[in-house]
Amino acid sequence: MVFTPTARRLLRPTKNEAYNHDVITVKRMGIIDKVAYSQSCRQSGVIVPYSSKGSKFNGKLYNNISRARTKVKEYALSNTWDYFATLTIDKTKFDRYDIKAYIKALSAFLNNYNRNGIKVLYLLIPELHKDNAIHLHGLLSGIPVNDLIINENGYLDWKPYHDKFGYISLSPIKDPLKVSNYITKYISKDMATAVKECNAHLYYCSQKLKHAERIFMATDGAFLVSPDYSSDYSKIKSIDNTLYDFHDMITAENIIYDTLSSNR
Repeated sequence: MVFTPTARRLLRPTKNEAYNHDVITVKRMGIIDKVAYSQSCRQSGVIVPYSSKGSKFNGKLYNNISRARTKVKEYALSNTWDYFATLTIDKTKFDRYDIKAYIKALSAFLNNYNRNGIKVLYLLIPELHKDNAIHLHGLLSGIPVNDLIINENGYLDWKPYHDKFGYISLSPIKDPLKVSNYITKYISKDMATAVKECNAHLYYCSQKLKHAERIFMATDGAFLVSPDYSSDYSKIKSIDNTLYDFHDMITAENIIYDTLSSNR
């Protein structure tokens, strides 16, 4: 059945009509191609009515954490970053406990800073000290070398930020994949609960970051390669596309198979 926009709103499609089955997709995120298998996947544009039984909030926190981790890793891999950063706030310069005011001020600071042809991009995850004071971890790129200093603690520092907000340390990124895995670990249940209490988001990022690019999709496939992640409904394998071509893992019959151990 082909669903027109009107039909999608008015009809009540069956599961077979609304969903594709045994779906394989490949998304490119920088040097990583993520091969994913889903037992079923709702067709784009098709609205499926759900039962209202039970609390809609069941599992909401865990779903939010999972989505945030996925998105942070996507942004971390799909964009080029220069530094892993830890940003703190000097209580003599700004309120260390008002994250909404801090993020608003940081956004205004970056907008002004970027006006002269500079393009600083950021991906930041908030964390709270035991006294609920704010600091953030994340990724930065585009800071002019002339604005970098070695601070009193011996760390690479960004002077304009230092002057306005407080201490910041920068570490050059050597392995983007390791950094992307590392930064997602900051998004935990305890962190999510803590930042929710102060009405904060799980992460903050520049508006124009690159997203993952879907480069392949097929249905009625089978996932036979050893996955990095597996559940009853999905499987995921990450491939370094500087070493392997995802086409080498997909046959004409849309079957995923393991070639990593042969002829390589």
